[in-house]
Amino acid sequence: MNKRSVSAIVLAAGKGVRMKSREPKILSRLCGKSLLDTVLDNLLKVKALDEIIVVLNKDILFLEKTLREKSKKIKVAVQVKPLGTADAVKAALAKIPKKSTDIFVIGADIVLFKISSIQALISMHLNSDKAATLITAISDSPHGYGRIIRNKAGQVEAIREEVDLGEQEKDIGEINSGIYVFKKKELLESLKYIKPSEIKKEYYLTDAISILSAKGVETVAAETMEEVMGINSPSDLARAVKIQNLRTIGEFLMNGVKIIDPQTTYIENGVTIGEDSVIHPFTYIETEVRIGKNCSIGPFARLRKGVDLADRVSVGNFVELSRAKVGSGTIMKHFCYLGDSELGNNVNVGAGTVTANYDGKNKNKTIIEDDVFIGCDTVLIAPVKVGKKAVTAAGAVLAKKRNVPGGKLAIGVPARITELKRKASGNMLLKRYKKH
Repeated sequence: MNKRSVSAIVLAAGKGVRMKSREPKILSRLCGKSLLDTVLDNLLKVKALDEIIVVLNKDILFLEKTLREKSKKIKVAVQVKPLGTADAVKAALAKIPKKSTDIFVIGADIVLFKISSIQALISMHLNSDKAATLITAISDSPHGYGRIIRNKAGQVEAIREEVDLGEQEKDIGEINSGIYVFKKKELLESLKYIKPSEIKKEYYLTDAISILSAKGVETVAAETMEEVMGINSPSDLARAVKIQNLRTIGEFLMNGVKIIDPQTTYIENGVTIGEDSVIHPFTYIETEVRIGKNCSIGPFARLRKGVDLADRVSVGNFVELSRAKVGSGTIMKHFCYLGDSELGNNVNVGAGTVTANYDGKNKNKTIIEDDVFIGCDTVLIAPVKVGKKAVTAAGAVLAKKRNVPGGKLAIGVPARITELKRKASGNMLLKRYKKH
């Protein structure tokens, strides 16, 4: 028997009018990623998929270059007119390699599926002789979903879209997920017989199931409704964000991160947190943030994209970091903003410290070296550098390019540089502060 090859089709051409937004639905953000990126990043982890064809409409073709750059596996097809899911699949078939024997299909708004569920679906399909295999779920509130129609023997006869349901069929609780695998030959044949719906005049891919039912249709039950929920409205998106956030937090909890209150903590995809770090309530952590081991974050802290914290860093209440790299043992306990900054080891950042990183045209960098003590309400106007073991006095304003040499004191507005007249360096002050 020849080796089976599975290609994927991602249906991303829908207009998403129920989102009530000018932004294409597939670009809506789910915990740091667009809906489309969320689906694609997960599908790229499914080893059984050899190719991924993304079907776009003509208004979002600007995405093509980005998608091609994401992976060599990804190709783009265009659905010229919005004529339904079956028509979108037809548009993708021209891009499917001849070697493909089976076709996996999913909507770009089905974002909460588990990779293991997709792998199980494909495995079941490849180990059977069925024409199609699909994921279904049982819902107490199936409104909005197509229903699975079975005969008396329990075999799948059809999928009925909600607008076409009879009165008795509306009570069916088994719903269609919109996730399928077809034998390629059988799918191509079935598409010839799909007719436009009477109400919307669209070609439904779900009609392929009734056409193929005689050749066998298998189903796999989803673990929960969460896995198969589609994003069709802002309320759906809000619910999905909450689900994904709690999933992410659950993974961190299993890996030794202490999150005091998951319900009031927000962590996006693509975040790394080391073991024994503590995340306090009302903390907001964006994508592409790295937090080392034994750190303390929050409460009421915001770590924006590009933040990189070494081990034993303390970020306290009402602190915001953006594109900041922070060395080990550094602390900033209260009311700070550090943007486009690089901090060394064992730095103390006093309350009210602000880096003025934007001059109206460019983002500029602030460098603070090891063992520096930054006094309360210091303003650092970037670009500026503070050398090792230097100290800034409370309320000092460091003008741009007026660097503070190592071991010196910056005091006043604008800050003037002077000698430290006491033996206590910034590092010694920091050690005393930590004791208290």
